[in-house]
Amino acid sequence: MLRAEIIIERYDRKGQLLEKIKQKSRSFLKQFIQLIEVQTNQASKTITDITGTDRSVGTHDINLFCTPGGGHGYVDPSIRNVQVENVGVVVGSGTTAVTPTDTKLETKIAHGTGTGQLIHLGCGLKPVVISGSDAYIDLVRFFENQSGGNVTVNEVGIYAIGASQQYGFCICRDVLASSITVADGQLLKVRYRIKVTAS
Repeated sequence: MLRAEIIIERYDRKGQLLEKIKQKSRSFLKQFIQLIEVQTNQASKTITDITGTDRSVGTHDINLFCTPGGGHGYVDPSIRNVQVENVGVVVGSGTTAVTPTDTKLETKIAHGTGTGQLIHLGCGLKPVVISGSDAYIDLVRFFENQSGGNVTVNEVGIYAIGASQQYGFCICRDVLASSITVADGQLLKVRYRIKVTAS
């Protein structure tokens, strides 16, 4: 069985843990299944990206890449057109309930230091852990608030690059059970734990 859990930690500017929440992730989306279908069925598909544009994703494409660096940079600007802030774990302020056909966060929080923005640090994938009958991986990203005010997070998700890393696709979106307010100078750590259980 495939499951996922969201673990969110908020830290002050000195690195002291202020808040920690956990909730089940219930919301892998249509694009996740479609990208897996391309890889396993070796059949090209048209998949809607995070801009609402239909993209052709082929069997020889590199798909499901989720671990870039941070900020506005590009993984390789000569061949890719997705900014790093749109790859990996993402956060937003939207509160609308999730549907399986969502193609992006409702209101993604942008990278930066302006009002309502968060600095997007690197997104990384931890090594596979085996624990009893479970095997899991953690996809982790830190966000830093240097906006000068509070930033409220209500939704989280995962954006993956597909089509040989040219386009971004939302593969998961979750609305949080309660809002998290990140004050100026604080850090937010968002972790998706993706787990399979043998039984």
